[in-house]
Amino acid sequence: MRKVITLILAAAMALSLVVITSAASQKTVYLKVSEAQSGNTVTYTFTLDAASSDGVGALEFYVETTGLTYQNATYNNGGTKLDDVFKGSTGVAGPGDYRFYENQNYFIAWGGNASDGRLLKNSVVLVALTYQIDNANYKLTVKSGSFKACYSGDKAMTDPYACKVRTGDVMKGDVDGENGINIFDAMMIVQH
Repeated sequence: MRKVITLILAAAMALSLVVITSAASQKTVYLKVSEAQSGNTVTYTFTLDAASSDGVGALEFYVETTGLTYQNATYNNGGTKLDDVFKGSTGVAGPGDYRFYENQNYFIAWGGNASDGRLLKNSVVLVALTYQIDNANYKLTVKSGSFKACYSGDKAMTDPYACKVRTGDVMKGDVDGENGINIFDAMMIVQH
């Protein structure tokens, strides 16, 4: 009986190590949203954090707004990095593109190519969206489940990463962005 219990405990521990290891080794990308108000306008800046991935060749997300009227979009200080990755070095429309469609509240970027080294890596400002504030209860959120990113540059999201949205300040030590510090954060740090 003692041997059976020992065997069951050993199997359970082995399975838990497999679960912890696979969760920690999953590639994750983050979309950080920061807000800056100036007078009767507010600007939301969307920054991709791809440091925990192999690079991003395509991504998309939708935003939902309340009490705001769209004014304009500014791309990554003129779009230099975005042009290099999604349009190629010439900056002319080619294998891909990036754009915020204000009538659909939708940002999309595609056309990155790993074989050419054209991938977004580390932290990259994607777009800053400016809105006029229409009432005091205004807000902007990324539509739940709409943020998707993948390694390949097509629009089909055939090899998606785990994607998480972060707003405001992130808790120090919260590596996976789950709004808490736990064993998975420690495992990700050790793995890195």
